[in-house]
Amino acid sequence: MERTKNLLIVNSCFPIELKDASLVVKDGLSSYSVGIAEQLKDRYSVTIVSPGRASSFSYAGIKFINWGDQSSSSTKIGNMDHWLNTFRYVLANDFDIIIVHSAVTVFSSSVADVFRAQCIGIIHDTHSGKNSVLFNLWRDIWLRYSKKLDLVLSDNDYGRQRLIETYKYDPQKVHCTGSGVDLDRFSFSSVKEDRLLFIGRFVRSKNVAELVQGFKGLLRENKNVKLVLIGNGVLNDKLVEDVSENGLHDQVEILSNLNDEQKIAELKRAKIYVSLSQVEGFGISLVEGMACGAVPVVSDIPAHRFVFQGRKVGFLVKDAGELAARASFLLKNEAVRGEMARAGRTLVEEVWNWKKVQERYERAMSQLPEKRLSPFSQKIKKPVKIGVLKLIVSLFYLLVIETSFYKARNDGE
Repeated sequence: MERTKNLLIVNSCFPIELKDASLVVKDGLSSYSVGIAEQLKDRYSVTIVSPGRASSFSYAGIKFINWGDQSSSSTKIGNMDHWLNTFRYVLANDFDIIIVHSAVTVFSSSVADVFRAQCIGIIHDTHSGKNSVLFNLWRDIWLRYSKKLDLVLSDNDYGRQRLIETYKYDPQKVHCTGSGVDLDRFSFSSVKEDRLLFIGRFVRSKNVAELVQGFKGLLRENKNVKLVLIGNGVLNDKLVEDVSENGLHDQVEILSNLNDEQKIAELKRAKIYVSLSQVEGFGISLVEGMACGAVPVVSDIPAHRFVFQGRKVGFLVKDAGELAARASFLLKNEAVRGEMARAGRTLVEEVWNWKKVQERYERAMSQLPEKRLSPFSQKIKKPVKIGVLKLIVSLFYLLVIETSFYKARNDGE
């Protein structure tokens, strides 16, 4: 009987925690990690490691481990304790496949060399955005370095084409998978309230402050509408302050650390899902909103256009003013909003449900090359020593580059 292969997913932003017998997932990357694990757990023994306050537990057949900064419930990208603990964990366990996100592929590529594991990188965004010159240089370095991955999964067609055309990736190794939702859990609701909802990190790249300003404009014609912001991040205190200074504490509700069931309940109440994010790999919260009947009014960026698939399921907008105008239109025209909501649910059922996504994953993973999967079956030889050297260089990158540049990204985006 063939043994079950061991699969490790390296999460990079926030811990995944267990609260009241339900998972607490704080950001899109973590949600993506859990979604992958749920789809692959029947074929593999799956473990997810994340930075954060030390804890470990099993949930729905998946093992979760959080480690890093012992004093904090969340840790920024670049925490070296997380990477060193992950390295030690891989050393102590015989993993066949390692799956990582974005810039962490620098780390993973080297680990794969050392331990002879197959390495899959999920690259969420490839465009420069409004980043510093140094950050864009770093992005260029790690994207070029990550070409050596055994398999690359992209959230959207734009990212896949950019990897192939700009960074010269092998088209046979790059697959567009997108993401999806559980249609039973994220069920459609036609019983709605005049509520706008955003889910995501409170960082500048998400433009949450601009979202609040757009909502303030919306209130001029829609006095009873509410805005619900679900998330956390470095701008949390500033956001609370802005809401208070604008006299919006009765109209804007800020919620953090919700478990999945609480989040789904909010999605079912909201008529409209809103976002002015300037950078997304996919936009899973947008899809979750459509599944529950919330019509999206979101920024016109490649990821959101990809999710829409050219269908009339919501509005793509250029700024806060247009968002307010489109949201006001939907609140005043329930028949149009209801039609778009049903079209959005149909889109999710046809394209963005996990069964469809799992089929795309299985097609992609069937392309993994055959590789020696027993790293301890032979004595260490020269290629492994070279891999160790690459690992040391990668850890240096993570320490110097990610700790500083990602801090700037988390604070500055």
